Amino acid sequence: MSAEKKPLHIIMLIKTDPFQSPRGVEAIRMALGLGSGENPVDIILMGEAPFLLTEEREKIVDFDTLEKYISNFEDCERPFLVEEAFLKNHPEFDTIYPCTPVSREQIAKKMEEGDRFLVF
Repeated sequence: MSAEKKPLHIIMLIKTDPFQSPRGVEAIRMALGLGSGENPVDIILMGEAPFLLTEEREKIVDFDTLEKYISNFEDCERPFLVEEAFLKNHPEFDTIYPCTPVSREQIAKKMEEGDRFLVF
């Protein structure tokens, strides 16, 4: 008798400034790989991390790698979860990628729902 394996809900929290570190780009690359299977992946962008989604990414550390992977998220079913505070501080923010604004309380609730976590 075999028990069915339940998919793991993975939470990817990216809060690294992409203009200072390549960690945000690496997180995007990893999220793409993790999300290609049966496990749902939610990507939460905090701090300056939402700049990973803008069209003006040339100054981002490891820009070339980001360009290889980010376009795979254009038609993604699960939107990026973008911290509301970032959107308030950057009213000019615009992206072609699906996004949903979330409060810190909603981020905490989403973290409670996760089975596995990666924080960058």
